[in-house]
Amino acid sequence: AGGLDVDALNTSEISVTAAAQTLTVEAAGAGASKLILSSGGTGTDAVDINVAAGGLDVDALNTSEISVTADAQTLTVEAAGAGASQLILSSGGTGTDAIKLDASAGSIEIDPLTNVTIDAVEFNITSSTLTKNIGKLQIEGREDTNPAELFLFADDDASRENDDKWKIQAADAGSFSISNTANGTVYDDRLTINAAGLVTAEGGFSGPMTSNSLTSDANVLVQSSNNNAGAILITAATLGDADSGTDAAITINNTLGTSVTEGAAAIQLKALAGGIHLKSDMANAAAVRLNASAGGVQVAAAGALELNSSAGTIGIGNED
Repeated sequence: AGGLDVDALNTSEISVTAAAQTLTVEAAGAGASKLILSSGGTGTDAVDINVAAGGLDVDALNTSEISVTADAQTLTVEAAGAGASQLILSSGGTGTDAIKLDASAGSIEIDPLTNVTIDAVEFNITSSTLTKNIGKLQIEGREDTNPAELFLFADDDASRENDDKWKIQAADAGSFSISNTANGTVYDDRLTINAAGLVTAEGGFSGPMTSNSLTSDANVLVQSSNNNAGAILITAATLGDADSGTDAAITINNTLGTSVTEGAAAIQLKALAGGIHLKSDMANAAAVRLNASAGGVQVAAAGALELNSSAGTIGIGNED
């Protein structure tokens, strides 16, 4: 019904020395019972729990805490042994913070000798200013043939619209694409580059293209939807350009076609509703020249045929 008080002035010891025995220090009563291990020592091992050969098992039913409260101190939880040693922080909680690392005033540093692996259904990093990666960053598919995908979303989740969502994807077999979504679920490619370097832009290109070569194994369409007299303009260097001169020329060349049939001729100039105007501002006798070096020249008109010279002379000759 009473208590027990053991006081000693000098070093003391309570030991069980036989093998396979148990020493129990227990506060078995209910209510506000406590088991207190206390030391007034000032050394780094003021309270020393040392297991020479086995393990240490600490179980608690309710919320527990291990704290170091003095300034500029260190609390170390360490698995110092080599080999397959592990330090496991495990939680059976189901909340969004089942395991929480919280530095209220400083930073968190993770510094392994080799790799860090994080395996989660969804992994979120939220930064109020900047998320930065120094060095290489590799994003890969989970399994063979799976694509690697990176999603870039503008705005915050509450105000984000579907067209704010972009996806960058590296697919199996080497295709790379940038896509956008109209419904928030299905992403449509806007720009695709295959493994051979062929670029496909679904919406076309806006503005100048600096490449000096346009090559395709398929038909090439140059088209403008602008309803303007200069809707499509092909221009060589103009006076005032850095490399302008008097030798600039525009050549339309077909090296394979041999047809002379209307609608299928090797080179065709065709206006469905308007006329065709050939004009040269050069003051030269050969300013506009039609030359069939091996065949004939045919001019056919459904209406009147007019040849007009402001110089007053029209010459038609036969070299034969």
